Amino acid sequence: VLYPLGRVSTVQEAQMLSASGREDAHNVTLVAVEGTSDELDVPIKLLFDDAAFRQEFDLGSLNSVNIVRLLVQAAHCFWAYLQLCPAADQEATFYLPTGAGG
Repeated sequence: VLYPLGRVSTVQEAQMLSASGREDAHNVTLVAVEGTSDELDVPIKLLFDDAAFRQEFDLGSLNSVNIVRLLVQAAHCFWAYLQLCPAADQEATFYLPTGAGG
């Protein structure tokens, strides 16, 4: 996981660090990098564009460039809506953070 050094909150960094230390996260490595998240997209895109590299290292992505992330977010919205309006007979407004919205 690449993340911009000094550009995430203390809470976000603590969450990532504690999650990466879990026994079931043995294949996760966190790397804080100088620059912005937009600047980090450049080398990431180059790696994912290299099919041989991607296959050799079994790379996957759940960043905004991946439709799975959007589908999971949509599922969360439906779940939250049904918790608020079980009969699905009212409107609800959701505000979603999109710091890496693409």
